[in-house]
Amino acid sequence: MRLTPSKWAEARALWETGDTSLAELQELFSLSPRAFQSHFAKHGVVKGAKVAAMAKKIPIGVFESVYA
Repeated sequence: MRLTPSKWAEARALWETGDTSLAELQELFSLSPRAFQSHFAKHGVVKGAKVAAMAKKIPIGVFESVYA
């Protein structure tokens, strides 16, 4: 089975939030964990990357709102 670009985008978003396992992606999209690993490696998708980026912005936003 192949995924559409929008389904791959959904899988990437779930992976980048860090809350979804490969087994959960397998269940949701009917692909093997290895298929996801290959795709993510090829496209530079890192588990939890979005969470890390948001965590860096939160203190800045809090600081700016307190001292603005």
